[in-house]
Amino acid sequence: MAYAARLVTKIHPAATPRAEPRRLSSRRVGALSGTTTVKQQKFVAKSAISAVEGGDAFVEVKQNIRPIIVIDNYDSFTYNLCQYMGEVGANFEVYRNDEITVEEIKKISPRGILISPGPGTPQDSGISLQTVTELGPSIPLFGVCMGLQCIGEAFGGKVVRSPYGVVHGKGSLVHYDEKLDGTLFSDLPK
Repeated sequence: MAYAARLVTKIHPAATPRAEPRRLSSRRVGALSGTTTVKQQKFVAKSAISAVEGGDAFVEVKQNIRPIIVIDNYDSFTYNLCQYMGEVGANFEVYRNDEITVEEIKKISPRGILISPGPGTPQDSGISLQTVTELGPSIPLFGVCMGLQCIGEAFGGKVVRSPYGVVHGKGSLVHYDEKLDGTLFSDLPK
């Protein structure tokens, strides 16, 4: 199904100190064109996403929808996640982990919080741990990479280094109990 979407997203001024218009590509939907402008001393990013296939369907993100707050832990993958959220019509606001407080997030009253990847450990993630601890019980959370590590640590888990060194991008054998019905892997082919 072909679709087009216009994504209107507020970005905190410090989140894009070197923001410039740019063109990004997406394997799924063609091109994402982005421009950044200043309006009332806030950076506002506007992106137009259009499908490679033809079609007249159009989705517009309404500003009155409670946003998903994205906490940017200084990782470029954050904006890949934002692009995907924009493709499904999500309304979101991106803030760097040291440029917003938990109290400010509470005032926004988001419908969810995405905690992005980032370098280092959960202790290096600015307000991410505090956000999970204070808002996690009442607001849906989603963490990617270090964001998930923050959620784990905030709820009593411990993040430790692997004895095998860095394992990013390396294939691993996965073993699962095929006798467990209704689990994530229960319908995989044998």
